[in-house]
Amino acid sequence: MYADGTRDQTFDTGTGPDAFVSSVVLQPDGKIIVAGAFYNYNGTSVPRIIRLNTDGSPDQQFAISLPTNYYAAAVLLQPDGKVIAGGGYTDLNEGQHALDHPVRNQRRYGPDVQR
Repeated sequence: MYADGTRDQTFDTGTGPDAFVSSVVLQPDGKIIVAGAFYNYNGTSVPRIIRLNTDGSPDQQFAISLPTNYYAAAVLLQPDGKVIAGGGYTDLNEGQHALDHPVRNQRRYGPDVQR
């Protein structure tokens, strides 16, 4: 969206994430880091965190590995360009929900996270 409220027609996320988004961070270069409980973004499998190019397409140079039962609740961009991701686990073991046994986790990634 432009500053005047009109939609940027060049930004296209396709179908977007398949579950909720909990945090969005805009980088100085215009790329966007999106985090949440989603497993897919626009039909492509992603690990709950994705970086989008300025046109809304996934940044293929950005890859973060998270456990399958982890969700990303928040992301923060540090002044040095490193990304902090915080969240928790949806379950600890078969049949146990994270609300029964809370586990919190933070992860820090360099600005050049790549596949």
